[in-house]
Amino acid sequence: MTNEALMGAALEQASLGLDEGELPIGSVVVADGEIVVRAFGHSRNGLLGHPELRTLQEANRRDVSDRLPAVVSGVRWEESAQLMREFLKRKTGTPFARRWAETLAV
Repeated sequence: MTNEALMGAALEQASLGLDEGELPIGSVVVADGEIVVRAFGHSRNGLLGHPELRTLQEANRRDVSDRLPAVVSGVRWEESAQLMREFLKRKTGTPFARRWAETLAV
């Protein structure tokens, strides 16, 4: 698979995440030139819901480590920034929200 195809697969996962109301970040694990795991983030799982962790956990469960896997991640930036702005509007008043609101000019 080409790098473009792998990034496209990660971006497809990001789009699925966006459709589910999650941040639009996707990840795939590649071994021997084929995608063996795909995932998008699940915020309800906290930090462990990050797509890279989800794909690596699944790859480990499937025991593909002997195939020298690689992780490819993709982010839909425009949608991600918009969702972060919405998140920060709901969390207004917290130190985290104030710091990021200034950065994103919410």
